[in-house]
Amino acid sequence: MKKSRARLDELLEYYFNQDISDTDKDELWEYVLDPLYKEQINTQIPDAMSNIVIAQDGLSEKKQNNILDHIFQYDDKRTTRTVVNLWRRIGIAAAIATIIVGIGMFYYSAARNQDQNDFVTNTDKIVPGKQGATLTLANGKKIRLSDVTNGELAKEAGVSVSKTAEGQLIYEIVHQDKANNKLNTLSTANGETYQIHLPDGSSVVLNAASSLTYTPNLIKDGRRIVTLKGEAYFKVAKDKVRPFIVRSKGQEIAVLGTEFNVNAYDDDSEFKATLIEGSVKLNEKMVLKPGEQFLFNGAKGRIVNADVKMETAWKDGFFQFERVDIQTLMRQISRWYDVEIEYRGDIPKDELVGKIKRNEDIKKVLEILKYGNVKFKLVGRKLIVG
Repeated sequence: MKKSRARLDELLEYYFNQDISDTDKDELWEYVLDPLYKEQINTQIPDAMSNIVIAQDGLSEKKQNNILDHIFQYDDKRTTRTVVNLWRRIGIAAAIATIIVGIGMFYYSAARNQDQNDFVTNTDKIVPGKQGATLTLANGKKIRLSDVTNGELAKEAGVSVSKTAEGQLIYEIVHQDKANNKLNTLSTANGETYQIHLPDGSSVVLNAASSLTYTPNLIKDGRRIVTLKGEAYFKVAKDKVRPFIVRSKGQEIAVLGTEFNVNAYDDDSEFKATLIEGSVKLNEKMVLKPGEQFLFNGAKGRIVNADVKMETAWKDGFFQFERVDIQTLMRQISRWYDVEIEYRGDIPKDELVGKIKRNEDIKKVLEILKYGNVKFKLVGRKLIVG
């Protein structure tokens, strides 16, 4: 049947009046999923529903969510593993919300527990991560960078270490020093991120729960060498003589000058190296081209095409994900908001698609994630999923 605005209005009216057949449900869902209607859907739904005025008291947020549950749970039942596009759901939710004020709609009680997406907290507001890190010098001294004022912090191996007004760590060579066996470590805890400028002109942005270890002058055996745990974005200064080496999770990345992202958390199942520009050599064997990603699962490695913007979204202030399971996403939430994750009951099998700002407090993030058929409860700094 040919799609039309009038037909969509008609199907929505059938649906909200509880007079829709299974065939019509199929057709209605095709409208929702059809990319040709993506830009129009936010106006089509309110237009159709504006004629459905049954009550005058409006709907609570919970009742709005129950209406959405009924629309979307129909598709969720088709497969055991569903891809849930959070933005599509949120967009339709916004469309419905625009007509809540001043008019009423028929309300269906959800088949699921109405409280499934409610969550409570008995603590202060849980806020997103911020700039912060700890610098451990070769002599064992630890410097909390969020606690110190700007200016020079230390001198080691002919290198001056200072903190800028913008809160970045700067290494500058003062004089050549042959002592290259000393090590510094810059580490971020859960809920922290930090940027460091190395003495060769390279810069590194550390994600939460990560660390970078290196010699103060960066040079060892004629190479620039760093060791990474966690995740970091590298912008490497060009040096044709001394390659820049990143060692992480049993892998070695060699570059002369380029930009790339490395994700190597111990609790993630795969090591990921994503090339933004230039070229890198992996383990002296494979070469990545811009837009490619190397994946290693502990036994086997492979090169795939990557969504560069998605892989580096974290440094630009976003959680961005494409067909990820809830456990992968919850690890990111745990690191950034410094919360403990606990699963109760069956772990949701849906795969999620979406993009969320990392500067939102955790409650707002959970409000978005609830459209992915996930229920949460926040108790203290423990986030219960399931």
